Amino acid sequence: MLRHAGDVTKIYLICFAVSVVLPVILIKLLGLMGAVVSYLASWPYSWCC
Repeated sequence: MLRHAGDVTKIYLICFAVSVVLPVILIKLLGLMGAVVSYLASWPYSWCC
């Protein structure tokens, strides 16, 4: 059981890292539109977690 928890933790950390880095990159590249896109992309994620 503990082995599965470790696998889930790795997936969670990868998703968390992407959710932090991707909006920063989008905002740097697209400015305000990048902020809007990252907000809309994170909206479904906020419903499940």
